Amino acid sequence: MCNKIFASVFQVPLGVLFYNETKVNEMCSIMESLQQYIPVKPCTVIETLPDGTDFTYDDFIVHPILLRGDLLTTLRAKGAQLLRSNHENTLDRLEGLLPFTEDWHTRQTLMKVCFN
Repeated sequence: MCNKIFASVFQVPLGVLFYNETKVNEMCSIMESLQQYIPVKPCTVIETLPDGTDFTYDDFIVHPILLRGDLLTTLRAKGAQLLRSNHENTLDRLEGLLPFTEDWHTRQTLMKVCFN
């Protein structure tokens, strides 16, 4: 029974990235490499300017995914997104990843208290 369940699961090995997440430019590189796994659809956006002219540019529609980590990793990821907030398109602004804090340390402390 378990073999049937695990046989239908599609896994993608993410590999090892030799970057230091304490450096902002390397955190941006980490997030760029993770964005290749995000579903993306190209689109053309038409905006009307205050003077009545239309401004057309190419962008992407993304289906964002959670980027889980501890509090420090989440803050660094948000800082990388803030650094890129003035870039032209959605992918360059790293909007395909939603930094999300996992409470690993709280769970670890709870387990120590419960089982010691």
